[in-house]
Amino acid sequence: MALNFILKSEKTGAPRTRRIGFARRPKADRHPTRVPPLLLTTSSLIQKPALLLIGFLTGVGLNATASELLPFKDSGVLHEALQTIEENFITTTNRNQLIYGALSGAIRTLDPHSVFYTPKQYATLSDATTEKAAEVGIDIDFGVTPPQVVALRAGSPADEAGILLHDKILQMDNQAIVSIPPSQIPLLLKGEEGTQLQLTIKRKKESSLRVFTLERKRHFKPSFEVNVSEDHIAFIKLTAFTPGVARQLRSHLIALPSLSGILLDLRDNSGGLFDEAVEVCDLFLTEGMLVRAVGRDGEVLTEQQASEMTFSQTLPLALLVNRNSASASEIVTAAMQDHQRAHVFGEQTYGKGSIQSLFPLSDGSGLKLTIARYQSPKGTGIDQFGIQPNTLCPPEKALEEATRWLTKLIER
Repeated sequence: MALNFILKSEKTGAPRTRRIGFARRPKADRHPTRVPPLLLTTSSLIQKPALLLIGFLTGVGLNATASELLPFKDSGVLHEALQTIEENFITTTNRNQLIYGALSGAIRTLDPHSVFYTPKQYATLSDATTEKAAEVGIDIDFGVTPPQVVALRAGSPADEAGILLHDKILQMDNQAIVSIPPSQIPLLLKGEEGTQLQLTIKRKKESSLRVFTLERKRHFKPSFEVNVSEDHIAFIKLTAFTPGVARQLRSHLIALPSLSGILLDLRDNSGGLFDEAVEVCDLFLTEGMLVRAVGRDGEVLTEQQASEMTFSQTLPLALLVNRNSASASEIVTAAMQDHQRAHVFGEQTYGKGSIQSLFPLSDGSGLKLTIARYQSPKGTGIDQFGIQPNTLCPPEKALEEATRWLTKLIER
């Protein structure tokens, strides 16, 4: 759902309106907006970027307005290079492949999250990011070699098949994962319900490989678990910010007998829906700014404020994170820390604090571009920096440290 926002430039202070698709709904109609995890689609930003890139490749087609915005004065050399390749390379070339290759190279100079998609890839991506897309229920960390599983949704096909956190993925559908561009992984993880994905896994301390054949599904068990200790501390393990998780978690907590404290575990939670992160913050804060999204030239795209959904603003709260806690997890962590609502234990978080938007191009191809970055309530950037816990400790010690801190606080 796209809504109009009033944008304010930090440079000029001049307001202007932009239509963008990641706003929270009015309080009277509060339920999760169906926006893919940190892949937030805008509408009014589409036409000019598409036109500019097409003109950049062909050397023609830029109108006066586009040229004023982005004057690619040297675009002729690219046209010259492509023509030289086409006329002189030892074998016949495919013009579309040359153009798409040039686009892919240009996008790779921007940041790790911006991607160019061919028409076939873009069509698959559009299907994969809808509500109806089915998945296997894992997230993968490409910061290590080979890539490994860093998030596992409870009740998902991967969970039920026996895949574990930190399993190393060597192949997807018999293709070496190191040969698959990271931008293509979501296209393989998601797809039509009932289709299958084969994963070849290397597990720690095992010499032989494991092969799992997973059937993509749409609906899993809730992505959280709650256990209450004898001293009435609620231990919440939140694995992903999936549709409806904040509302489900609130209902679960309200149904519990009186609690003395809460431990929220966001370790290995790689993110999810923006609205769900904001509404989880709402469970523990009644006022104040929760997160800000800032675009080009300091334009504030949105500021999310705490609302009436609070479960408790007084219960002692400890929060666990590690290096795989990312995006939506970092929004919650930053809000709790900046408002001094929780004490954070664990490792420095991943540092994925940017918003990507999809831009379709005229031939069916498309771009995913970073359009904004998140800031914490105090204005601290998250992207590339991550969040430093209040108490740094190894992952295996975080739960023990947090429990000890909560217990002492409760006994006062």
